[in-house]
Amino acid sequence: MKYKLLISIILIFSFFFSFAQKNPHENGGRFLKRIENNFRNGDQIKMGDLNQYAWNFDSKTKIEILLFGDYNAAVEFFFSPSFEGASGFRIVEDTINSSYSLEIKYICNYEEAIKQSEAKFPSIGIPAKLFSSLPKNIDSLIYEYNLAMRYRREDEMLKLYKVGVATHSVSQKFAKKIYTKMVSVIRDFQVKGKPNKILDGYNVTFRSVVNDELWTLNIHMPQGDIETFSNICRQIIIDVKNGNFDETKFIPLLNK
Repeated sequence: MKYKLLISIILIFSFFFSFAQKNPHENGGRFLKRIENNFRNGDQIKMGDLNQYAWNFDSKTKIEILLFGDYNAAVEFFFSPSFEGASGFRIVEDTINSSYSLEIKYICNYEEAIKQSEAKFPSIGIPAKLFSSLPKNIDSLIYEYNLAMRYRREDEMLKLYKVGVATHSVSQKFAKKIYTKMVSVIRDFQVKGKPNKILDGYNVTFRSVVNDELWTLNIHMPQGDIETFSNICRQIIIDVKNGNFDETKFIPLLNK
C-alpha cells in the first residue's frame, strides 16, 4: 500500500513537471509505445509462486528478460547496440529499510559469445564476383540456410551470455526524480515525419510501472530531447560500472 501510494504521489507530480518535448524525434528510426497490464491475466499465471510468475514480460525481448526477467521495476532503462553487448539499469527499492539503489546489468562476454556461436553455426559466404552468377534456386537456398543459422546463433548466444552486475545506493530524491522523468518521457514522446531507413545503430527502451500499468517506449536511434535523456541514462550505466557514480551530477541534468 505504501509503495502504491508513493507511486501515485510521484505520478501526480510528474504531470506538473513533465519532460517537455521541445525537440521531438524527427525523421529518426522506428518507435513503439505501449501501455499494458503490469501483471498477466489470471488464466496465464503458472502454478506455484504467484510473485514469481505473475509479472507481464510481453514487452521485453529475450535479452531484456535475461537481464531483468525476475520482475518489472518502477524504472528500467535498456540499451541495445548493434555490435556491442546490451546493458541497462533499474531502480531497486528496499521497502523494509526505505532505501533505493541503482542496479546495473550488462553482457560482459559479448565478443566471446559471438565467436563461439559462429563457430558452431557458421554461415555460407559467397564472393561478390560469384554471387550474381548463381542460379536463383541456389541463391534462395543459401539465403534460407544463412537465415536459419542466424536464428540458431542468436539462441546460442543467449545461452552463452554472462551477465555482469554493479549496484550503487541512491537517495529517495534521485529515485523520485528519475521515475518522474521516465514517466513523462514515455507519456509525452512525440514523433515528426516518416522514419528514416536506418539499418544499424542502437535501440533504447524506457519502462515504468504506473500504478497497475506497465508503460514502455522503445526507440531506434532516438533524436531530440529523447536522445538527450537516453544519453543521460547511458552515462549512468557507465559511471556505475566504473565505480564513479555521483547522483548530484545527474539531478541538475534531469531538471533540465
